Amino acid sequence: MVFNDELCHRLLTRHEITRSYSNMKSQRLCIRTFLVLLIIHERCFINKQCLKKREVFYVDSKLFGTESGSDSVIDDICCMIGCTRPNLKVFANSHDEVIGLFSFRCDNSLFDCSLFALRITFCDHIVDNFKNHRALFILLVEKNTVFTHLVKDNFHKEARCIMVTGKGFGHRATKLFLKKLYYDLKLPVLTIVVDCNPSGLHIFFDYKYGWVRKSFDSRDLATPNIKWLGVRPSDIEKYEVHPRDIPLEGTSVSATNTFLKQQFVTSDKNWVSEIEKMLEIGKMINIENLSLKSSQYLSREFLPKKLEANDWI
Repeated sequence: MVFNDELCHRLLTRHEITRSYSNMKSQRLCIRTFLVLLIIHERCFINKQCLKKREVFYVDSKLFGTESGSDSVIDDICCMIGCTRPNLKVFANSHDEVIGLFSFRCDNSLFDCSLFALRITFCDHIVDNFKNHRALFILLVEKNTVFTHLVKDNFHKEARCIMVTGKGFGHRATKLFLKKLYYDLKLPVLTIVVDCNPSGLHIFFDYKYGWVRKSFDSRDLATPNIKWLGVRPSDIEKYEVHPRDIPLEGTSVSATNTFLKQQFVTSDKNWVSEIEKMLEIGKMINIENLSLKSSQYLSREFLPKKLEANDWI
């Protein structure tokens, strides 16, 4: 995997792997692969139906062992024949949500997102015809708890924005939906990385530069122009954010140092400064700590101040 400067994506390099089926483990993988190919061929190309990833697993749960077992085979097939999951008509269930001052059309149905949060489903790869758009920006929220809190405070109406939550890493449908929102509406995308630690940065960079585990699909999933709104290490003093008493140590420190070696970090002094400060502080930083000031401090003070000051990188 390499970082492409021109595209601002993490891309899979052209590298071929030869598998030998001389032992039981490799033979089992071969059987899994042929079974998935058979399922996709019959359901998607002969019967012209869409297929959910979970359905593949339940065809023979004993053979696959876990859902990740069938998922990895689907990804292998995508790499083998040079396509993406939607090309195979295989989709994943998503529990991610969107709310904001707009509506959209999908599968001939109109969805109004201004009333309440709607689930981003597997059909969203064909979303089109965004309607009644009155938003000023798109806000990507990592954690569902923070998303729910902001919805309760009507932040999407007060700030005139579209809010999307991936509830962590987010599903493929969510990344496609976010990218389409950005390119069709031409609005800035700002991200609240709730846990300011290596895991939070990992999630952010997956949205910005493409999924590490699915770098063969980065062109469809990455939105390079996403900005980091907060909470950031530099917010500690500026906004009096108090770090948690959980130290940043062990694998967390190693992961943070690894980011400092990445080309997309070293090329931007602001990113280098923030990550070095994260190591200097040495503790977890959580945006939920802001609720200690007041229940509405996040939506009424912290975010409005940062937005007014264009305080993002």
